[in-house]
Order: sequence, then structure tokens, then C-alpha cells
Amino acid sequence: MYSKILVATDGSDVALRAARQAVDIVKAHQVTVTILSVVHLPPLYNTDLGDDLKRALVDDYQKALNWTKTIFDEAQIPCRTKLVEGYPSEMIVTEAGDHDLVVLGSYGRGSAAPFGSVSRQVAAQAPCSVLIVK
Repeated sequence: MYSKILVATDGSDVALRAARQAVDIVKAHQVTVTILSVVHLPPLYNTDLGDDLKRALVDDYQKALNWTKTIFDEAQIPCRTKLVEGYPSEMIVTEAGDHDLVVLGSYGRGSAAPFGSVSRQVAAQAPCSVLIVK
């Protein structure tokens, strides 16, 4: 059914729940897994604080990747990780291009709404199936 799954994460609780559901899917199918985290640099990045802010954000999202990878490591599922910069929904959709399924949380760090703007946009624009986990 699936051969390549993209798991998007920002390290939030719901993103980690989504990763755990992806583990269940992967156990049922032999698939390749890519974990993606997108660093979104706010306009403040262009100020004097920019370098320190960028370093802090990149470190933070690298930690999110590591936390998510731990879930797959504990399940003994090999995966690769990828950290990119850009607007999250655009980058997830771009990365989804060669995957069969995208798994992500319904909202993350930037929203407390039941469905965040990133998950809505990914569901609307991704070229493959999308599993949004609450």
C-alpha cells in the first residue's frame, strides 16, 4: 500500500503522537521513512539578533527531529531525518512529492486550534495521501 512515508514534526506533543501512529503503519508495511522538520525563520531574523535567533531555532528543530527519531529507533525502524528552512506547509508539500503518505499532527507549536493552518494546507496541496493525527 505505502512504500515511502514522510513524517513531519515540530516536536510538539501532537507531532510525536503522529510519529507513533506512523510507527504502527510502518510495522504493518515495509516502507522507507523520512522524518522532516522545517525551521521557519520569522521576520525578526533580519535584525541584529538574527544569527543568535537562527542558531536557537535550528537547534530547537534539530531536537524535535531527534525526539521523533527516538520513537522510530525504539521500534527498531530505520529512518532518515531531514532539516530544512522555509515555510512549513510549502516545504512539507515539496518533500511529499516522492512519498505515498504524509503523517503530521493536526496542530503544532504555532496553533492551539483543532486543525492548524499547516495541516490544512498540506492536506489540500500534497500530491499524496495525508494522515492528520489529533
